Amino acid sequence: MTQETIKVEGMSCMHCQLRVKKAVEAVEGVQKADVNLQTKQVTIDYEAFVFG
Repeated sequence: MTQETIKVEGMSCMHCQLRVKKAVEAVEGVQKADVNLQTKQVTIDYEAFVFG
């Protein structure tokens, strides 16, 4: 499993936080998304795909 942290500008409330979490977790391969409203960051755990 791979983990990345991404900055997300524009989040200002709990509703924003929940929508970002739901959208990220809907992406194929994403196992978990932790959204931090205070730091405006999302930490994503996902399965890295190998093409070839």
